[in-house]
Amino acid sequence: MDVIVVPTAADVGTSAADIVAARIAGEPRTVLGVATGSSPVGIYRELARRRTEGALEPAHLTCFALDEAAASGLTLPHYHRPVPDRGDGAAPGDPSAAS
Repeated sequence: MDVIVVPTAADVGTSAADIVAARIAGEPRTVLGVATGSSPVGIYRELARRRTEGALEPAHLTCFALDEAAASGLTLPHYHRPVPDRGDGAAPGDPSAAS
């Protein structure tokens, strides 16, 4: 395991997005577990930016949310779900699910 030390939270998002984007580029059918909560938001913003700019193509990517707080039954005061639940099982922004 490598430990990467960077000076800012924004750099954490960029560095982690570099790793995820490289994996997706090398293996387009990657399965990615995405954490909920506020910690990974910088990573998700950076990946979204790259997709918008055409630098990342996640068309064959499969994601599932790792929601340990919901599974535990805990009520946390600052808990929120950054991945909206559309109720149809489709990922947010999935054009194949558009009605």
